Amino acid sequence: MKCRASRGFLSIFIALLCACVARADDNPAPAATELPVVKLSPSVRMATRDRAWFDGLPCEQVGEVRATDADESRWLEERKQACVRQYQGYGKGSLR
Repeated sequence: MKCRASRGFLSIFIALLCACVARADDNPAPAATELPVVKLSPSVRMATRDRAWFDGLPCEQVGEVRATDADESRWLEERKQACVRQYQGYGKGSLR
């Protein structure tokens, strides 16, 4: 009886193995279903920063930002002045 049960298990296992192998052959090659490879360059890319970016810059971060051209220098200076004006209300003159 033991031999008959193990023979039955073996035949079921072989049938399942053959079915899996046959199913794997039906699938297309993995290279056909993969997405194309996009190669990126290792160079550093600067994010474009416009006037709106500087206008939305929090006052706490104004001192950490460095301008890369004349326009950015002007916008950064304007943002610094706006931050100074914002905090002038908390100075000595506001207590009178």
